[in-house]
Formats: sequence, structure tokens, C-alpha cells
Amino acid sequence: MSTYPRIAWATAMTPSSTEHYQNLLKHKVKDVVICLHLSGFKRYETGEVHTRVA
Repeated sequence: MSTYPRIAWATAMTPSSTEHYQNLLKHKVKDVVICLHLSGFKRYETGEVHTRVA
């Protein structure tokens, strides 16, 4: 049986805590797709947090 890498997607609703990403590692998720946006607009604030955590 083949195994595939596990990938997570980070959206505006994804928790931005370090613990969240550590929990993903426990579930063998080693790659996360994060929107890299540093516009400064309020509606994109969460994307900025994920960018900094990454």
C-alpha cells in the first residue's frame, strides 16, 4: 500500500497558536499551505499571523 505525505491548509479560521502546529506534527503532518499575505488590512490580519508563525 502506498503512503502519501500529509498536508494541512491554513485559512482565516485556522488557529494560529504554536500548539496547533505542534499537534499537526503529532499527526504526521509536516507541510502546511499558508496564505502569505502582509497587506496590513484588517480582514487579512489572520493571514499575517500565520505567516509570522511559519
